[in-house]
Amino acid sequence: MKKSLFLMAGMLVMSCLVAQAQQKRIVGGINTTSGEYPFMTALVEKGATPSSGQFCGAALVAPQWVLTAAHCLEGTPASTLDVWVGGHDLRTASQGVRVAVSQVIMHPNYRETSQGALVNDFCLLKLASPVTTRATLPLVETSDQIAVGTMTRVLGWGATREGGAGSKILRQADVPLVSLTLAGVTNPGLNSTHLAAGFATGGVDSCQGDSGGPLMVPGFSGQWLHAGTVSYGNGCARPNEYGIYGNTLTLKPWIIGHIGDPGEPPKPDPVDDHGNTTAAATTLAVNGTLPGVLEAGGDLDVFKISAPGAGVLTVTSGGGTDVTGTLLGSTGAALASDDNGNGAPNFRLTRTLTAAGTYYVRVAGVNSSTSGAYSITSAFTTTTGGDIALKTGTTALPMNATLNFGALQVNAATVERTLTLTNTGTTTLTIVGASFDGADAGSFHFVSLPAASLAKGKSTSFIISCAPDRAGALSARLLVQSSAAGKNPYPVNLVASATATTPDDHGNNFYFATAAPVPGGIPGVINHGADKDFFVITVAVKTTVTMKTTGFVDTYGTLYSSAGKVLKKADDTGRDLNFTLKRALTPGTYYLCVEGYDRHATGPYTLLLSR
Repeated sequence: MKKSLFLMAGMLVMSCLVAQAQQKRIVGGINTTSGEYPFMTALVEKGATPSSGQFCGAALVAPQWVLTAAHCLEGTPASTLDVWVGGHDLRTASQGVRVAVSQVIMHPNYRETSQGALVNDFCLLKLASPVTTRATLPLVETSDQIAVGTMTRVLGWGATREGGAGSKILRQADVPLVSLTLAGVTNPGLNSTHLAAGFATGGVDSCQGDSGGPLMVPGFSGQWLHAGTVSYGNGCARPNEYGIYGNTLTLKPWIIGHIGDPGEPPKPDPVDDHGNTTAAATTLAVNGTLPGVLEAGGDLDVFKISAPGAGVLTVTSGGGTDVTGTLLGSTGAALASDDNGNGAPNFRLTRTLTAAGTYYVRVAGVNSSTSGAYSITSAFTTTTGGDIALKTGTTALPMNATLNFGALQVNAATVERTLTLTNTGTTTLTIVGASFDGADAGSFHFVSLPAASLAKGKSTSFIISCAPDRAGALSARLLVQSSAAGKNPYPVNLVASATATTPDDHGNNFYFATAAPVPGGIPGVINHGADKDFFVITVAVKTTVTMKTTGFVDTYGTLYSSAGKVLKKADDTGRDLNFTLKRALTPGTYYLCVEGYDRHATGPYTLLLSR
């Protein structure tokens, strides 16, 4: 629903004039502090207090000019309104400067299109006298400042939830700019006179009573710039709905034509966030992360890391700026350098340390013109003397080796591989854990896990399986985390090729089991001689559950624990075609497999469960 309401208690005359205006909307934000935004302006009905007469927001963009949204003032004469500049709490009128309006100047091309879009939604108010005791809000300067993804801030006294009452305290909310293509899915007709902002998840937005207020972006020196006016949207803070704002940069020539060009604010020298030498280095905690910015081409950032003892130190960068890293010793001598080891454009530095010590990391741009933001993270693993060797069967699996599960079918039987891990070091090896990552990590599973600790020379075996959840080439990584110096984590590449099977009514393994209610009944079909139907049974309290099949297919049942251990098997014992399996179950998860007695037993059946 497109918003079309003003929150104007007692404003009968004014509401008649603006009944058709589309009022936009702060939800999910926070209260501001008094004096934080001296340029913020409220439009107030003449003769009313700010608390009872505020109906739209605006911003003081020059001492005698206020910028707001055109839809707030359709058909409104200057004599019927005032502005209240620099206030915070609408209930405390003395906080702001109240000035009459001498002229209302609507953008000449403001209109609502047949698609419901408000275009050129800007209006200038010339004040009866200049406001010289409050700072003005400069206008946005370049298109880079309103690029998609830029975090903006919006201000207003509007409702804090859709359909709710307005706030007496000025509020703020931060929302990212999104593309007009994305926002246009539910707001057709957007063009260069618009900006759109918000989160796909919703939850943060402007709301009723915020119309005309400023959407702001940071300038070169961090000061706020006027980037847009709150215009319209569908509801407030709804998922997949975005707030629509007037685009100040597009309309800037028209604005400057009336208020004059105050000139661009100065561009001060950037402040360096981290020192450029080891003497001025910023401390980076072990296993910590810090943000960084290369403020200009040629900038260097140096970080100091204090390693607590023998172990493996890994330092990585993150973000979209192409940076390089150099690891320095305590004297400043270079020990290692890297460019894209953490995946372009980020570096990865790894060093095995024999004792505690001080190290430095120098971050630089990939060339003399590189600038921008990045992050830096340190990770340290204590060395205990253990070392890893991994194999499957008699085949060794060195770090980054590939383990191929071969050709499989989606939703069919799983394929398992047994891996043996041996401690080839001199002291006990600690296995911290094992996990999968990568695009198809969900297709790989642990049937069993390695032991948590291994004495020197000892081995442990564990089993991993592949149960494809899609057709095509599958790839993932097995990562074994341990105390092995230089081999933590220990990566093994996992690959498989999966093809789609004919449609099956129930999964053929634990991972794709169908939930079976107790009590309840579920129809099934044994599609072919090798087909298996798996069901997952969840028990909340200790109870005896009877599981049986009905129909004309010779079926066989197997009950498993949540760990895959066989608990009980059942056949028809020669009396009929259907099995009955009865078992006292404690609270937990169980799996039941229904299959044909032999390859000729195919067709429909019904699974019945009862207490």
